[in-house]
Order: sequence, then structure tokens, then C-alpha cells
Amino acid sequence: MLAPSPPPRAGGLVGRSSLTRPNWSGPHTSAKPETRSLRSSRRPGSLAQACTDTFRLDGHKTINRRCSLVSTSLNASALRAPPHELALALLQRLPDKPFRRSELIRDLVSEVAPPRQQASGIVSVSHQNPLTDHPAEALLLATALAQLERDGLLVQWPPDDPRYTSSGFADVFTVTADGRRVRRLPNAREILAARRSFSAELHATLEARVRDDVSGGAFETAALKALRAVEARVRDLSREPRNQRGERLIGVALMQHAFSAATGPLTDPNAEPGEQVGTMQLFCGAFGAVRNLLAHTEHEFGDPTEAAEYVLLADLLMRLLDRAEARLKPHA
Repeated sequence: MLAPSPPPRAGGLVGRSSLTRPNWSGPHTSAKPETRSLRSSRRPGSLAQACTDTFRLDGHKTINRRCSLVSTSLNASALRAPPHELALALLQRLPDKPFRRSELIRDLVSEVAPPRQQASGIVSVSHQNPLTDHPAEALLLATALAQLERDGLLVQWPPDDPRYTSSGFADVFTVTADGRRVRRLPNAREILAARRSFSAELHATLEARVRDDVSGGAFETAALKALRAVEARVRDLSREPRNQRGERLIGVALMQHAFSAATGPLTDPNAEPGEQVGTMQLFCGAFGAVRNLLAHTEHEFGDPTEAAEYVLLADLLMRLLDRAEARLKPHA
């Protein structure tokens, strides 16, 4: 008879349920192979905790005691995927409540690790200690969870739980609010790949302007805001240049004026002529090919990573303007 343990207390950890081991007379039995399962209920939309006992294998009776923290099975081929792909697969399966990382990995290893043949000839699909029996598989899963932590989708939280000693606090993790949001996105894989382009901090001028858009995956909006910030800074450093009709220069015309090889106020006089022209073309290209496309059309990039790279292009331009501003300051 299967007897599930009481559900965890509100706000408590999701953990392994205990099952009453069925009685039998020995490893050999004439009973027909059978599979019995019991799934504990959870509120709609949450991940169910499945517990399964299995008896079979070539006339021998074995037991697979598993209480999974995840709702569906994980096959061994998934472990061969790159860490960020495996991380996304795990994100879709993690519970909303706090859980113990070691227990999660132990459950998952039990799913994917191959059965072992014991000296008695009985094939066992239960694992006394999956973390030590299958260290390679456990390490791959731990690496994937670390990737989620680096991406800000998983956090070590809560820092304290009265049912565990201080040595166990570091093993408790929770999916962040951003993690719960991202795993509902149909293009979560592409969004996360684009985010990883921002491995370094953005220029201070851009950080506050576009960070929320970057975190939310609105990379086209972030790129447009970033390039507008570049334009405003070029105009300020160039002292508000105007054309012959007295109109304020914008876009490509502003970049041509500011970085003109002959008279540009932001041109590096010590640079080679080719470098001077190249710098002007770099700024002109950013506004002619990218800013105008984003500002004057409803264009959306099919690849979020491409849009994210344009934010990084604006970041590069800002850093070039730092050098230009330093040249404009009077020497001490």
C-alpha cells in the first residue's frame, strides 16, 4: 500500500515524500509485473510532485522509490545538450516553492542514470546515493542550475529555515520572479541568448535608460533609446551644431559634422586620416542603417540577439565619445 507523506507546510520546502515499502517474501516472486503510481495534487498551474513505485524486470521484483520535484521525465540525451539548453529545460520544470538543490539533482539523476546490475543478478533501478553513484550526470545538472543562477533566474533563497541546520541553508534555492516570467515566454531560448550578450556592464549613460528593456527582452526599444542617447551626447559635445538654415543637425548629418576629418570638433587630430574617416563612418553607419530603421519603421528583428548587438554598438560609441570628451577638456 502506498502512503504519501503530508504536503509541505505553506512556504516550506518542496522535498522528497516518504513511501511505505510494499511487503514481499523475497527477491523472487510469481506475481505478474505491475506498475502502481500515486500523484499528489497541487493547485492548478503548479508543478505536480510525482511518486512512483515500480515492480518488474524478468521475474525479479525490484522497487523504484522516487519522489520527483519535477513534473515530467528527463531523458539521458538531454544531458548531452549545452549547459544553457539543459538549464532552460530545467527551468521549465522547477517548482515555484523553495527546494533543495541536492534533492532535485538526486531525483533527476535517478531518472536519467542507467539501471545497474547487482552481483545477485537483479537489475536495480533504485539508487542508494545517485550523487556519488553517477557523479558525471550530477555535475552536468549542477552546472545547468549554476547557469540559471548566473542568468538571474534562480537564487539561493530563503537564507534561513528552522527545519535545517546552518550547513543546509546554502542548498535551498527558489526560482526568481524573472525566472517565472521567462519560462512562460514562447521565445525564452532566444531572449536568454540575447541577454548573455551583456556579459559586461553597459556604459553608465545607458545603464539606467535601457536596463529594464534589456531585462524584459525589448531589445529593439533598448537599441533605439541607446542610439538616441548617443545622438544627444554627440550634439552636446559638438555644441549644438546647425545647418545654413539654422536648423539643428540630426542623425547622419550630425555625425558627419562632428567627426569630419578636416574640421570635426570630435575628431582626433592625432589619428591617421584613414582612422578619422573610419570613425566618422562608424557613427554615420550606426545612425543611417540602424537608428533610422528603428525610429521610422515598425521593424522587429527576427533574432533578439541581433537587436541586442545594436545596444552593444551604442555602448561602443559611448565609450569612443568618452575619449573625445577627454580630448576636449583643457590640459591641467
